[in-house]
Amino acid sequence: MPHAKCPSLYPLLRCDREEWRYTYLMKDKIIFVGVAVLAVVVAVLLFLFGTGNMTSERSGVATTPSATSEPSGAVVPFTKLLQGNHSMVMGRVNYIVTSPSDLSELWKMVDASGKPPAVDFSKQSVIAVFAGQLPAAAAMITVSKIVDSNARTVSIAVAKPSDECGKEQTLVTPYEIILVPTTTLPLAHKDIPVEANCSR
Repeated sequence: MPHAKCPSLYPLLRCDREEWRYTYLMKDKIIFVGVAVLAVVVAVLLFLFGTGNMTSERSGVATTPSATSEPSGAVVPFTKLLQGNHSMVMGRVNYIVTSPSDLSELWKMVDASGKPPAVDFSKQSVIAVFAGQLPAAAAMITVSKIVDSNARTVSIAVAKPSDECGKEQTLVTPYEIILVPTTTLPLAHKDIPVEANCSR
């Protein structure tokens, strides 16, 4: 027969007040750890598959969304490699490319002619930003600023089509590809919506 202070769920165990308290405290800790692990898994899934995260499906490098405030820190110089309106990428996404093979794959995703430029990936990385499908009259995406602080934050101006941009407009898939110095900082981004008027 269980001790009077033991829960009836443990009739076969020796139980006194301290053992019962320890068992329930451990149970609470296990539940807390389980909830924490579940929260981390959900956060990772949202991080990897949520919209607007800077990721590279080719290189496996991922980034987190930035805060909504204007990033402050050291401004990072960058060079535009290519910009266009026709890519195979239909959604709003960013990529970080860190190897020649990944760069070749990226080059195939856009309307680039010829081979990609030679990049020293020990010193430089390539960032590609894609706007997804937009009306041709409103098509625009460009990296406006990169700042290093606790993270490398890439500010990206993206067209936000106005109400005049109807579905009858021709759709395009604008993109921009830039070259930046490598960093060990985590990557983040901030989209800056730019109102685009299609009534022109």
